Amino acid sequence: MTQDLSGITVIDLAGAGPSARCVRLLADLGARWIRLEPPAASGRATLEWHAYGAMRGAEKVTFDLKAPGAAEAFRRMVKAADVVVEGFRPGVAKRLGIDYGPVSAANPAVVYCSTTGYGQTGPMATRAGHDLNYQAVSGGLALAGRDAEGKPAMPGMTLADSAGGGWQAALRIMAALVARQATGKGQYLDVSAAEGVLHLLSLDIDRALVTGQSRPTVVNGGFACYSIYATAGGGAMAVGAVEPKFFANLCEVLGIESGPQRQYDPEAQDDLRADIAAAFARRSRDEWTALFADVDACVTPVLGIDELASDPHWGARGVFSGYAHPERGEVAQLAPFGGVADRGDPPPGGSEATRKTMESLKFSSDEIDAMQTGGIIG
Repeated sequence: MTQDLSGITVIDLAGAGPSARCVRLLADLGARWIRLEPPAASGRATLEWHAYGAMRGAEKVTFDLKAPGAAEAFRRMVKAADVVVEGFRPGVAKRLGIDYGPVSAANPAVVYCSTTGYGQTGPMATRAGHDLNYQAVSGGLALAGRDAEGKPAMPGMTLADSAGGGWQAALRIMAALVARQATGKGQYLDVSAAEGVLHLLSLDIDRALVTGQSRPTVVNGGFACYSIYATAGGGAMAVGAVEPKFFANLCEVLGIESGPQRQYDPEAQDDLRADIAAAFARRSRDEWTALFADVDACVTPVLGIDELASDPHWGARGVFSGYAHPERGEVAQLAPFGGVADRGDPPPGGSEATRKTMESLKFSSDEIDAMQTGGIIG
C-alpha cells in the first residue's frame, strides 16, 4: 500500500504525550522518523518499551542537546529534514539554541511544531501539566459525568494528549506541508493540547455561548436514549438510539411499549431510564449482543481492553497485528494507523545504527567520530 508521507523526514526530540502521538501518526503514514533521545543519565523519564507502537520504524539516535556543539550539529541535521517536532516547555528550545529562529535560518522550508499543554503564550504557558490538567481547564472533565462522590469522573482515555494534541499537531503539520508546495516555505506551529480539547468540545461550547445553557444534551447523558446500561453478569451495553426509528427498534426488543412516546419528554427521562435499565438487567451482555446483532438500534456491547484483539469486527479489518521485537520477541499490537500493511522495521539500536542515520544526514565518518567523542551522540 502506498504510504502518503513517503519522502518526508521528521526529526522528533524524544517527546512523550502529544508530540509522541503526533510523530507516531506521521510515521504510520509513511514519514521517515528520526528520534533524538537524551542520554540515559539525563534524568528524563523513560517510556515503557511498548509505548507508541514500541517505536516501530523509528531511527533512534542518542543525542545530548546540552553537549558543546550540539545545537550546531542539530541545525545541520535539520537541513535534511522536512519537519521538527518538540514538546519542551516554552523557552527551553530557545535556551538550547534549537528554536524556530535558528532552525528556520538553517532550513527555511522546515515545518517546526511545538506541542505543549497550554501553548506558547498566555499566563499558563510555562506551567507543568498532564492530560488530566488539560482536560480540566478546557471543559473535558465537566462533561465526563459524575462519580459516586459527585465530582467529575476520571476520564477513561487521554483525550488531550491524543486527539487534542497529537492528532491536531499531525493535521496541522500535513496542512503546512501542503502549503509549502505552493510557497516553498515552512512555518512555525504552536499546538496546545488543552486548546485542542476546546475544539473537540465545540458543539457544547458553542451551544453554551449562544444559549447561556450548559445543561446535559442528548450526547452527554441528558436523555435515556443515549446512555450506558448494566447487564446481568457485570457487563454493560451502550445505547445510542438518537433517531426515533432506532429508539423504536430498541424498545421493541426490550419490550417497552410506551418507550417511543417518551423518548424526548424531559419529564419522563428518569422513569424511561429506569425501564430500560430494568430490561437490560434481565440478560447478560453477550445475550443482548446476540439479540441486537441484526437490529438497527445503535446498541453495542461495552468491550474490555483485553477483549479487543479477539473481537471479530476488528479482526476482519486487520486492526491488530504481530511483529518481532528485537528484544521482546513476537508481540501483538495495534497495526499502523491508516490501513498501512507494513509495520516498519523494529527500532535498531546502538552506535552502528546511529552512525548509519548520521551518514544519511550527510555527516562524514570523521565528523561522526568527533561527535561521539564529544558526547553529542551515543
